[in-house]
Amino acid sequence: MGYRSAHLSIVVTSYSLERLHDLLDLLESLQAQTFRDFEVVFVGEKEAELCRSVAAYGTARGLRNVRTLFHQGPPGISAARDLGRRRARGEVIAFIDDDAVATRDWASRLLSRFSDPSVVGVTGPALPLWLDGGGSWFPAELLWIVGCTGWLEADGLRDVRNAWGMNMAFRREALTAADGFSEDIGSIHGNRLHGEEVELSLRVRKATGRRIVYDPSVRVLHRVPAKRLSAKWISKTSYWTGYTRSRLGRLAKEYGLKDDFLSVERRLLTRILRGLLPRTLAGFAGRPGRALRTLWTLALALSFVALGYSSEALSSLFHRALSVVTRKGG
Repeated sequence: MGYRSAHLSIVVTSYSLERLHDLLDLLESLQAQTFRDFEVVFVGEKEAELCRSVAAYGTARGLRNVRTLFHQGPPGISAARDLGRRRARGEVIAFIDDDAVATRDWASRLLSRFSDPSVVGVTGPALPLWLDGGGSWFPAELLWIVGCTGWLEADGLRDVRNAWGMNMAFRREALTAADGFSEDIGSIHGNRLHGEEVELSLRVRKATGRRIVYDPSVRVLHRVPAKRLSAKWISKTSYWTGYTRSRLGRLAKEYGLKDDFLSVERRLLTRILRGLLPRTLAGFAGRPGRALRTLWTLALALSFVALGYSSEALSSLFHRALSVVTRKGG
């Protein structure tokens, strides 16, 4: 594999017993990996029964590589993952969502990329695992709404701005240098600011000056329940995606990163307007029902992304102006 002493820690977090079945499926997929030198650090929050259930699973299977922690601090994925990475022992620390399933060679392919010393982080695709058979019509360009990466056009290895949280890994020293996850994003259930992995990636790159790479062979399957195709989910997710991107774009400048932060989003928008939209309009001739549903989803998503982006930008402008006035008044 080309990476010596490649002990790996895989951090998994969860907060609801409703996810227990999915979580155990994930743990089964990790135990089936072709690469075996790893530990699983499970961090449960809100419900202590989650930790007891995972511990019982490990005992029943006779596993020695599963540890459980109960997070009692501020709730949310950032704080829980940060506890996991602090307690992890591996030289490489990976993160995977509790409703994902790893392919059998996920760990080995992920670790192989760290044989390149210029690589500080690795990420890969999350392919949709549609539940209730409801997503066959959903366009690849909008898969970010449901937590998947089909919108990213990358057939081979490439450098990327950031890793994706449902499927990513970093060198331990890089996470330490960046001081882990920020509790300002993705830390409180009900606080819909997300993109904690994007913000972390920006600080990792700033702290190390090294690369994060996307490898299409480092694959996971990500469960997508039917509720994620509802108007409520699409509008909410789109709004907070736009809101967060506005804030993160400003942070990227503050961190001194010189690349165009929104280049990823602009390329996707161009692809939508030049590809998806014309295809959808043409589809009215043969499959009008599907075309109408796609057009409605597209209009809803783009409208709420723009609304969220504008809201955050105006809010930030107002607070900066207020700060200037306050300083002058003082």
